[in-house]
Amino acid sequence: MAGSNQTFQTIPAGAACSLTSNMSQILQSHPSLKSSSAVDLLDLYLCLWECYTIKSAGKIRLEEERRFLQDSNKWLVRENEKLQQYCNHQELLLWDHRQAFVSVHQGVLGTLQNSDRPSCQISELQWDRAGAD
Repeated sequence: MAGSNQTFQTIPAGAACSLTSNMSQILQSHPSLKSSSAVDLLDLYLCLWECYTIKSAGKIRLEEERRFLQDSNKWLVRENEKLQQYCNHQELLLWDHRQAFVSVHQGVLGTLQNSDRPSCQISELQWDRAGAD
């Protein structure tokens, strides 16, 4: 990498762009400064800047992903609360319907048990004879 012209042709975007452009122009306009240490220094700087930009982009991406996940989690918590309230409401309705059913069932059983059996049997016999005629 040291001493190659490719380093000067590939200039990263952003804040490093102006520094590397200036350094490239200085090295090209003053051939006496093109010592291997200056080129090595520029290569090292470009390598460090590239690592920094990659890490920075990764950090930004992770931060956006974290925000998205937090927002999704908040939405899920709200939806869970709504569903829990709906479930509780349905459970109360079911309990109320069961109580009504038990009450009606007990009323029907009580009525049947308290009813006069012989008159029911006579009514049934009369109905059977009427149906036979």
